[in-house]
Amino acid sequence: MVSDIGRLCRVDVSVDVTWARLLEASEITEKQRAIASLARLKSPAAGQALDDWADRLRKGKVPASLQLDLIEAFTASPSASHEAAMHQFDASANESDPLFAYRLALTGGNAKSGRDIFVGHAKAQCIRCHKIDDSGGTAGPDLSKVASPEGKLDRRHFLESIVLPNAKIAKGFGTVAVVLDSGKVVAGKIKAEDVETLTLVTPENMTIRINRENIDEQSASISAMPEMTKALTLREIRDLVEYLSTRGNNNQP
Repeated sequence: MVSDIGRLCRVDVSVDVTWARLLEASEITEKQRAIASLARLKSPAAGQALDDWADRLRKGKVPASLQLDLIEAFTASPSASHEAAMHQFDASANESDPLFAYRLALTGGNAKSGRDIFVGHAKAQCIRCHKIDDSGGTAGPDLSKVASPEGKLDRRHFLESIVLPNAKIAKGFGTVAVVLDSGKVVAGKIKAEDVETLTLVTPENMTIRINRENIDEQSASISAMPEMTKALTLREIRDLVEYLSTRGNNNQP
């Protein structure tokens, strides 16, 4: 099978046949590149190929791993057919799902690119707070084996942690503020708690044990991690989810 995407793009006369074969038979990454290339072509055959994929999207026949790529292609090559397909695609999803806007990032990412984002993204700076394989910070949970049988975390959990970090906070990493009966306010990470006491670790790394009878008010636990939606694109989030999904299995990069 021919895999040279650039050369295929120049053979306009066989675009419809060649792209169909490529999209059906190649690896996921090749399919994604093919869809992106279709959006850059100006030939009638390429336009027809995208329209055919718009019809597939309306019928729910586009694999989840290609949906983001197809939506991006439609956005780059707008038409009434593409707009209608995207509208119907959105209407078929559950808008009450808190991850509705990010569902395209659940699968189809590139684990190697995700690792590069984790280690070196200038804005996200994941490795400053999270450790993987003995490298990284300790402000957040160790992510070395989050996808292992012991970790038991799935793609949805990874996506939620990236875009909605306050939805579920790992034990020992939630930050609270308490108002004592003396009027003093103390904030820190919850180290331990029971019905009688609350133990916090303050930003100054001091451990404070507080009797609950001395607490007038306590805030809800919040994550120190910001939402990554402003730092990462949807495609970068997809790659990061893919990378985290490999941690602890035999296919990790």
